[in-house]
Amino acid sequence: MTFAEHHSKVVQKAGNVDPRSIWIKTFIVSVIMFAFFSFYYALQGFRYDLFAINVLLGISGMFLIGMSFALSGLTYFWNFVDTKLIYRKQLGLTGFYMVLVHAAFSFTNYFFIASSPKPEFIIDYIWRIGGLEISNWIAFFAAVLALAIFTFMALISNKYAMMEIGGMRWRSFLRIGYVAYLLIVIHFGLKRFFEWDAWISGYLGLLPPLSLVLLERKKKKPSITPETSQVTTPIQSAAVAEHNADSKS
Repeated sequence: MTFAEHHSKVVQKAGNVDPRSIWIKTFIVSVIMFAFFSFYYALQGFRYDLFAINVLLGISGMFLIGMSFALSGLTYFWNFVDTKLIYRKQLGLTGFYMVLVHAAFSFTNYFFIASSPKPEFIIDYIWRIGGLEISNWIAFFAAVLALAIFTFMALISNKYAMMEIGGMRWRSFLRIGYVAYLLIVIHFGLKRFFEWDAWISGYLGLLPPLSLVLLERKKKKPSITPETSQVTTPIQSAAVAEHNADSKS
């Protein structure tokens, strides 16, 4: 059975569903998921501010996009997923909108807020990972390219585009999304590696970083900085202080 035949067979199981109902249910799922991630974030002891909301929007958006990608494959293994395939488009687009807001906020902090307190928003910041020095420009361009791909996918996620492009070519274009997801893993990996390493080393408590769950537990006890991988406190202040000192020298 071809993919098209399998997809058509699975979609028929869901019957005729009002598109508005699909959007409403998708919105409810996204709100519940964002609330859960916010609660998880709070359990890790992080300050809940605009920066936290921005991180959570990015992670929540990628989780929804990941769900959208996974649904087709899951229908081959579990029959109960068949009736959920009709939510694939709405999940992907809702995730894209959340990522778009995350990108707009991050872009503003990268280039228009010079006093941003986060090393993640210092465009020429150097991440030190496993003895390697990697520029934050790489993380930035990985995110930009991923966003461009997701934008292209969003623009062609309609019947008109499918008819104009042709079914087989249209599906091939949408598969480029997996490349975008890989780029986001690179983006998160560079920006959050020090947190992942700190958690694996036992410095950040039992709960893993939220970004690692999908692909910050700040404690009063020592934690690992992104620039030295040595024990110090606090993470972000030390990172920015070192960067500013390097810039003045």
